Amino acid sequence: MKYVYLFLALLFLYTPLSNAQWTNTNGPDGGYVIHISGDESTLFGSTGSMIYQSSDKGSVWSKVDLAATKVYLTSNLVYAQHAALGGFVSSDGGSTFELIVDGLPTTSIFGFVTVARDTIFGIAGDKVYQLDPTEKRWNEKGSATFGNTLSGTKSELFALGFGSVKSLSPSGSFATYGTGFPTAEFPTFAFEIGNLMIVTTSAGAWKSGSDSVWTKTFTNIGGFNTLVEHEGSVMGISYGKLMTSPDSGSTWAEVSVESELKPSLNYPNLYKIGATLYAAGIQIPIKSEDGGLNWTETGIEGLKNPILSGIFAIDDFVFATSSAAPGGNGGFGVYKSTDNGLTWELKTEGLVSTRVFRVRKIGANLYAATVDGLHVSTDDGETWTQIASTKGNTISDVFAVDENKMVIAGTKIWTSTDGGETLTETLQATFTASLPMILDITGRLFYGIYMSEDAGDTWIATPKFNNTSRGADLVFDDQAYSFWSDSRGAVSIYKLTATATEWEKVQITGLTGVGITHLYELNNEIYIYGSSYAFIDGAFVVSYKLYKSTNGIDFEEHSTFDEAPTGTVFLSGNDSYLFMCSVNSTVYRYSLELTSIQSEQNPLRFTLLKNYPNPFNPSTTISLELAKSEQIKLEVFALNGQRIQTLANGFQKAGSHSFQFDASNLSSGVYVLRLTSESQMATHKMTLIK
Repeated sequence: MKYVYLFLALLFLYTPLSNAQWTNTNGPDGGYVIHISGDESTLFGSTGSMIYQSSDKGSVWSKVDLAATKVYLTSNLVYAQHAALGGFVSSDGGSTFELIVDGLPTTSIFGFVTVARDTIFGIAGDKVYQLDPTEKRWNEKGSATFGNTLSGTKSELFALGFGSVKSLSPSGSFATYGTGFPTAEFPTFAFEIGNLMIVTTSAGAWKSGSDSVWTKTFTNIGGFNTLVEHEGSVMGISYGKLMTSPDSGSTWAEVSVESELKPSLNYPNLYKIGATLYAAGIQIPIKSEDGGLNWTETGIEGLKNPILSGIFAIDDFVFATSSAAPGGNGGFGVYKSTDNGLTWELKTEGLVSTRVFRVRKIGANLYAATVDGLHVSTDDGETWTQIASTKGNTISDVFAVDENKMVIAGTKIWTSTDGGETLTETLQATFTASLPMILDITGRLFYGIYMSEDAGDTWIATPKFNNTSRGADLVFDDQAYSFWSDSRGAVSIYKLTATATEWEKVQITGLTGVGITHLYELNNEIYIYGSSYAFIDGAFVVSYKLYKSTNGIDFEEHSTFDEAPTGTVFLSGNDSYLFMCSVNSTVYRYSLELTSIQSEQNPLRFTLLKNYPNPFNPSTTISLELAKSEQIKLEVFALNGQRIQTLANGFQKAGSHSFQFDASNLSSGVYVLRLTSESQMATHKMTLIK
């Protein structure tokens, strides 16, 4: 079972695209740090899926190649928690991490971890475990009620449940702590100051002193997520307000913040690192150096979770938009690249809302559709101006019917004949959460499951197939296309001609066993992004692939990924590159020019082939292909990031190459093979079984 954990950890640690022509631009920068820990020299932040560190109080971040949800510090180690794997431990300040699972049951999943008594505790089911970093194992310390959460202080470990606060005794049992705690409130966080304990709930805060009696000292919706001590006072954020208690939680008052930027509902978590306060949540974290009176934003440079909502190649530029899901919070605005995605700049000047869904070009102007109206740019996206008539409305797209008339769509649909200055409402409510784009099929306009045959003045339901209205996903060859894929990988594609009253099912080829997630039209070709599933050597393998068709019927594989962007995926392109991104990734690009050159001159490409045999003992053969002569490095890494061996480091000619890896002196486990060149990288996993 140990190797299953290692294998899973590897999936989270390494997620590059192995297809050589898809390269990660590692941009744009962006992300929300929702959990912060650290000391005065190093700050650790988690975006919920990846951890980062900063040496300048959050101005610039660097990615730690470790997928984790939170980071905790004791006096002698850094602990990174992953809900599915247990914990990664670092004894060198976070430079390298090692997964520790020994001592845990095979079904263990830590839902809650905390620092108590300067050590790490975790709870799995009803069992509580303590980390022994010296022996590199977990030791069972007691049993709590199933469903309890853990919260630790300097001297106590608490198990918190509905109407219950219990502390861990030296004998390993949890006993009720104090008297008088209400049975109708749910404790969420424990905090110690002096000889007093404070427990927060969803409705306020309770304090217990030397008499061990719980007394409610604060009442407010939401209570506190976290509490900190600052210059003798207790501080926390409750329902968007920064609160302070100068008397160890007996009385509370709101801090009169002087700066315009201040804690709000978007910053529920308060942390203190050194003398600096940090407020984090679902916006860029803010920090205060004067006890909460004034606040400034931390930076997003180096963060690689920009919450992308679209990618758009327009003329000589590439634009990426950032937004949370409709109805959520977040978003960073519009990113612009002038070098096909190699570098990005955030362009937010004039944007009233930085939750942007789409960028369109109409005439000489660019339009940005946002959660707060339509914005226009007359300088290639450098600056933006909100169109006043659209203020307060969620807009997802804008479309030019002709040189005088445009259709603006979002939660409603409008038409305008003066560039959006005045609007005529033509559909009161679209009842769609997906915020689709407007498509034109020779005079028919489609927006989700709505269709207009009079240039957007009136709207009706789209035609049906088997009594179900279908929305249009793309336009190809003057026909609308729509797709559907079930959980077993069965694919159905439908098309609708300009005058048809019903969708026609297309008899496609080449997509058997493919679960389609997205459909695109680029350069007069249809691209499909999806996944296929197979058992290979007894392992369940998911392959992410891009398919294409020139006729809308016959599809062929275009490119394959080991691990690719997941979630909602977006595709765009120009004459030189395809661009792909998702809400969970940065931007990847695929060279169309390189593909053309290789097909004409060299059938090989930058490829790291599967090692053989795999699993192996004690040696295996590693093969690779190079499309051109170049400098490469071929390395083997352990799971904790330690380099085991460098198999090649230097100039190699174009063609096929093989290398032997001898693991006679290594222990059984999963190892990572990495091939890098000046511009590309590929990885594979190898399993050594002795």
